[in-house]
Amino acid sequence: MNKKTEMIRIDKLDSFSEHPYIVCDDDAMFELADSICEYGVLIPIIVRPKDNGRYEIISGHRRKRACEIAGLSEIPAFVFRVDDDEAAILLVDSNIQRENLLPSEKAYAYRLKYDAIKHQGIRTSGHGVQMWSEEELGAQNDMSGRNARRYIRLTNLIFQLLDKVDKKIISLTGGVELSFLKIRPQYMVNDHIEREECTVNHKQARSIRELAEKEMLDNSALHHILDEVMKEKNISINQKRLKSYFPEEYSVRRCEEELWKILDEWYKRNGGK
Repeated sequence: MNKKTEMIRIDKLDSFSEHPYIVCDDDAMFELADSICEYGVLIPIIVRPKDNGRYEIISGHRRKRACEIAGLSEIPAFVFRVDDDEAAILLVDSNIQRENLLPSEKAYAYRLKYDAIKHQGIRTSGHGVQMWSEEELGAQNDMSGRNARRYIRLTNLIFQLLDKVDKKIISLTGGVELSFLKIRPQYMVNDHIEREECTVNHKQARSIRELAEKEMLDNSALHHILDEVMKEKNISINQKRLKSYFPEEYSVRRCEEELWKILDEWYKRNGGK
């Protein structure tokens, strides 16, 4: 792999075509831009040259965006001449250890790396048969093969449900269960969650999957699984009774949130006892 450092114009940089990580203008991004204004880009980005004289970013999408915010026209870069599979693996490996990665980012990153290495076929069995597995992917990323498979399964979710996994409205393992649903049932589940503002845990998602596999999933079944009774350990709250204390337009989730606010105030008034 040939490597050299160059100053490259930012307007000649293109994002990686299957970049799995989210780049947004949040507080951390503006802090990075301020740091670059003061100290410059301390770690060069990694790019590969394209046939049209432009460059594709492999690692450094956030640094490139921060430079744009800082008003810089150039950025230091390591130029690697690598093929598509090598670029995908390098992209994932250079970013996967970042803190606070969302489940969706990990899901598409692991899928990207898995497909790239599987396509390369760099491992062989004793009979010369090309091999690659989630176990090997997990071992390279300090996790079990089972967890690697879970993240890769999440890429089968529609965007709306995967976004709810990121926001913890759906649990990670719940998202895995829902990923086995066909597209239409996934939209049905998403519409119900948004309408009723409910959450989905692993047990509920498993029940939904089982009914879907029997072709018995409908709105009534979803209502029974997700909304009929809210349970927390040994406490059960009847939905109908709970909603009777709040305005009619309140969803079950909002009623629950208001109930906790009331209990918190009661707890404070009683000196935390």
